[in-house]
Amino acid sequence: MKSVLQFHKQADFLRESSGSNIESALLKALRVLKLFDIGIERAQDYADVVKLIQANDLPRAYGVDQEVRDLYHKMWDEIHK
Repeated sequence: MKSVLQFHKQADFLRESSGSNIESALLKALRVLKLFDIGIERAQDYADVVKLIQANDLPRAYGVDQEVRDLYHKMWDEIHK
């Protein structure tokens, strides 16, 4: 399991490197959340994914990597209740 420090470095890298490539930013954010089995203490990471989905009006069927598809669908469903 990754240490908290390693996670924070990964999360910081995600925020700094996402730039304007939405697909890349979304995939990185979802992978970080899944990799570290993130809880509520990392709510900003969830918020980042939510903002990407909302700001870009991404469809539920958006082609995210299979590795994080279930998490993406779960978050998308919550947003569109």
